[in-house]
Amino acid sequence: MPPLPIVPEVRVKVVAVDVPANEPVQKGDVLFRLDAVPNELAVVRKRAQLADLSKSALGEEEAWKSARAQVTSKISNRDRAKQT
Repeated sequence: MPPLPIVPEVRVKVVAVDVPANEPVQKGDVLFRLDAVPNELAVVRKRAQLADLSKSALGEEEAWKSARAQVTSKISNRDRAKQT
């Protein structure tokens, strides 16, 4: 069987090759190990962004609730004024 090329879908540094060249391998064998640090840093950054956006969304929701309460109050005041 001819050798199969390994083509990555992501750009990442290979930190170790665990199989010698042209050595037969079995299903499940670890062929190489990749540098996880860049991906781990990206996850930390995305989690921080998510936390910031969540706080912002909560603030916006509170502002919306406050504005809605003001509108409800104004409508009630208007309706009472019409009755008198």
